[in-house]
Amino acid sequence: MLRIVLDTNVLVSATIHNGKPRKLLQAGIKGKYRILSSREILNEFSEVLQRPQFKMTRDDVIG
Repeated sequence: MLRIVLDTNVLVSATIHNGKPRKLLQAGIKGKYRILSSREILNEFSEVLQRPQFKMTRDDVIG
């Protein structure tokens, strides 16, 4: 199975826009390939989404 790593920029774009990054993430969620990540990428993703321009709280991000 194909494995891919989605960097923070792709993850943020997939979260806030309905474009190619979102389609890429959704395809991975549906099992078309395996998404690989790291703790560092996920931590950075969480930190970026909590920046003022995204208007998300820690609870919104971590859930």
